[in-house]
Amino acid sequence: MERKQIDKFVIENGVLLQYDGQSKVVEIPDGVEWIGRWAFAFNKNIETLILPDAVTTIEEHAFVGCSNLQDVKIGSDSRLIRLANGVFSDCVNLNEINLPDSLEIIGNSCFSNTGLKYLHFGVNSRLKTLGNRAFADCKFLVESEISSGVIYYGCCIFRGCESLQSISYMTRAFSVDEKCFDGCRMLKSIVLPEKIKYIHPNAFKDCMHLKDVYFEGTENQWNTVKISRGNKPLKKARIHLGK
Repeated sequence: MERKQIDKFVIENGVLLQYDGQSKVVEIPDGVEWIGRWAFAFNKNIETLILPDAVTTIEEHAFVGCSNLQDVKIGSDSRLIRLANGVFSDCVNLNEINLPDSLEIIGNSCFSNTGLKYLHFGVNSRLKTLGNRAFADCKFLVESEISSGVIYYGCCIFRGCESLQSISYMTRAFSVDEKCFDGCRMLKSIVLPEKIKYIHPNAFKDCMHLKDVYFEGTENQWNTVKISRGNKPLKKARIHLGK
């Protein structure tokens, strides 16, 4: 195995294992394809992170607790495929990130308790998997439009996003999972795809301002949707039918 140190980076066979620097602006060295677990965890100095296009995977908790991280720069030609569990969790000042179309997996709690305000994916996004609590407790998140290609998704994805006002849900989804929007107190409107068949328990718990649900199917389709307990706000909202 080839292990080398470049500046304050410890790199082994293309995997960045550790960073011991104190710079505010950190540019990942060329040749790095993976960023290892806990590599930058709880570094309070980093404000800007620059990822080279060659990085394909960022492992668990790589940047967890980097509380002053504000800006993550990812190029349009990025080959990033996977963000593992808790990668940016507790990066409380991270308020915006442009996720590349190449990204396929966002792990559990990947962006939980960050400062994200807006969340959008490109029309060519390849995102397929959203883990449990992927964006939970993002208290400043106002607006979100999830990639239409998502097939696998966990529970509590937006739980505790108390500023979230509107969202377009995953177009391939057959259900809204348990506690998905629990505590989204400012959520006013949501677009649900016609494939939705099941609303799990407490999916819309405490969504006290939910007024409008835009269901992209017919009245007959909506009437067959099973709505479980703990979803009183959804039952009281206005249902708008058709695309």
